Amino acid sequence: MTTTSSLSDHHHFILILIIHIHIVILILILIRLPRPIPPHHLRHHLHSTDTYTDIGHHQCFQYLWTSAYDGASPVWRVLNSAVEQVVEAELPCMAALMRRAAVPAALPAARWLSSCWVNFLPWRAALDAVALPLLLGADFQVYLCVAALRGLTRAAVACAHSADLAILLHQPLLRFRPRAELPYLLALRDQYRSLFERIHRAEHTSPEAAGGSGGRPS
Repeated sequence: MTTTSSLSDHHHFILILIIHIHIVILILILIRLPRPIPPHHLRHHLHSTDTYTDIGHHQCFQYLWTSAYDGASPVWRVLNSAVEQVVEAELPCMAALMRRAAVPAALPAARWLSSCWVNFLPWRAALDAVALPLLLGADFQVYLCVAALRGLTRAAVACAHSADLAILLHQPLLRFRPRAELPYLLALRDQYRSLFERIHRAEHTSPEAAGGSGGRPS
């Protein structure tokens, strides 16, 4: 019985390790590559299996690979709009503080997402932040940003000046753990996935989708 349990634990460890290795590969791609790779070139760049050759077709990959798109792209307009609307509805106190400081909620979200969270979260937490949208849907990029801002609300209230809040939003998120926030993230999904899908459809079918305004905050 002990041997069977030990083997099961060993297999579980190997599976988790493989998943993390794949996520590390994806993070390196998302951060380092200057532009999207056509799907038929992915195998050449990754020297990997056919699994990766279809990634470029997936909506989720577009929202993970935000650094490959300029600020006017529909990807950024969807993320900006969704983050702003969900923060306004879910975190009215934080939204008011950010308005007073003239800091849009989309600004810290853009910093976090364009770096795949690597510069702001401990490594294990960053892996979880990349894994969740891959496993559960592109809209989890929005919910992760909302959850991160929720975790900063108490510190934001304590900020005496607007400049202090701006500095706070530049700091690493040392206490934010995406895995621990999963119940909240799932609740956000249940309430706001239809909103995300509406914004996504509107932005990707509008005449400005090829090069409008209102992209990534700088």
